[in-house]
This record gives sequence, C-alpha cells and structure tokens, in this order.
Amino acid sequence: MIFIVTTIQTQEQAEKLVDLLLEKKLIACGGYFPIQSRYHWKGKKHTNNEYRIEMETRDECYDDVEKVLREHHPYEAPVILSWSVRADEGTSAWVDDVTM
Repeated sequence: MIFIVTTIQTQEQAEKLVDLLLEKKLIACGGYFPIQSRYHWKGKKHTNNEYRIEMETRDECYDDVEKVLREHHPYEAPVILSWSVRADEGTSAWVDDVTM
C-alpha cells in the first residue's frame, strides 16, 4: 500500500481531483485540508494558502494516479510525493478491494 500527497490551490480543485480518482477506482480514499505553504519558485520565495491532498492506494496504481494528477492538475509543476506504508489487514484488504 502507498500514500500519495499533492497540494492544490482551492478546495473545489481538491474535491474534483479526489472525485475523479475515486471514480476511476485508482485510490481507496482521498482527504484534503487547508495548509499554508512557503516555497521557492522561479527565483522568488512565495507563501500561499493551498489544500493538501492525501490518498491511499495500491502500489500498482501509482503510475495511473500520477498520470491523472499531471493531466488535471492546474500547477505547471505539481509536487507529487509517495511512499510505502504498512497498514493493518483490514485496511489493506479494503484498499485492495476498492481499487483497480
């Protein structure tokens, strides 16, 4: 099982991305919440309000999730992070059951 994280500008955009990935059965769950990000971009330091999206899925779904995120993400260079996670048997079975 893997955990995937990205950020996006608005709650509406977060909802649309999560809904799209759920409809395609590429993620088992997607949650989002407001954050304040500070970062360097094109030689300047920025501070922005964003939404962090956290998603759970199977390892085998990563490439398809990344493809959908890149196709539908409004940012020029979205940050897409992932890492393997351990989960209890029930959670692992649920993720396997509801994703492609």
